Amino acid sequence: MYGGVLGYGSADNDTDAVLRGALGDYAISHHQAPCPVFCGEDTHSATGVFADSAALSRYVSEQGLDNSPAQLDGMRFSDELPAGGQNGRGVNILFNFFNRAEWRYDPASGRYLRWIEYMENEDSQEFEMIPLIDSVTSRQLAFSNVVIISAYYTELAPSAHEIDILGNTRGLPAVFFRDGQKFSGTWAVAQAGSPMRFYDESGADFALKPGSTWVVIAGFSSSFREIEPGVWELFFFLP
Repeated sequence: MYGGVLGYGSADNDTDAVLRGALGDYAISHHQAPCPVFCGEDTHSATGVFADSAALSRYVSEQGLDNSPAQLDGMRFSDELPAGGQNGRGVNILFNFFNRAEWRYDPASGRYLRWIEYMENEDSQEFEMIPLIDSVTSRQLAFSNVVIISAYYTELAPSAHEIDILGNTRGLPAVFFRDGQKFSGTWAVAQAGSPMRFYDESGADFALKPGSTWVVIAGFSSSFREIEPGVWELFFFLP
């Protein structure tokens, strides 16, 4: 959709075949490109393999692959806050009770800061939320927009699902968080190979805040509710 390259650190044979079938030479495993493209071997650790995006881009060009900029028309960005928002100072994403992410709006920076759960040991039932820190910059991860889109999942195996993104040409629900506000709308893909687009409730292009955007792809049966004033919670369910 975005003319990108997928660099990945771990995949079983079945998953690897799917990735290569979809992306061909643009699916690049850490086994293919040594450091400085990929550094580290511990793919079972969240911080066991690192990628250098600039080095990966150079590697793609060195392989003789087309690495020219993709056509990404369709997204809208504006510093001006859209009308019609609700209090959206926080959003929690739960894939299960002990696999959660929290985004808390920081008025000083105008961005949503990322928090994750920390447990002393795997058998513990107690956890605390701690900042998710970028190990390169030592700063907490922060995004200008957090977007939740609803999509249909098809289970291929207990740990493998296909998500219908390209098939959504008519529009499905979406929720947008920016500037401490929550907005409802839809998302769609006009045609295969084009980026997804976001719309407000009137059908006009929804304006994201300039900067980085985190997109959560929620199963269509996921629950979503306001758990306290301005704080919203999504609990992931299939399909």
